[in-house]
Amino acid sequence: MNSTNSSKPPSSDWLAKPPPTSMRRRSGRKPGKQPGTSGTTLSQVAVPEVPHFPHPGVPTTPAPQQGQ
Repeated sequence: MNSTNSSKPPSSDWLAKPPPTSMRRRSGRKPGKQPGTSGTTLSQVAVPEVPHFPHPGVPTTPAPQQGQ
C-alpha cells in the first residue's frame, strides 16, 4: 500500500521504494599499486619538525627600513 490507495501520508512512501542502483560499470581493474613495485612509506623521525603557520595579515619577512 502507498499514499495513492490508502490513508497513509505521502511521507511514508519512501519506505517502500527500492534504493537507487548505480548506472556506472566496473572497469575490471584492481585497486592499488602495480604488482612487483616496492611500496613506499615515510619513516618516523626522533624529533618531528613543527610547521609554522603565520597569522593572516602578518608579514612573514621583516619590512625594509625606510631611509637607510
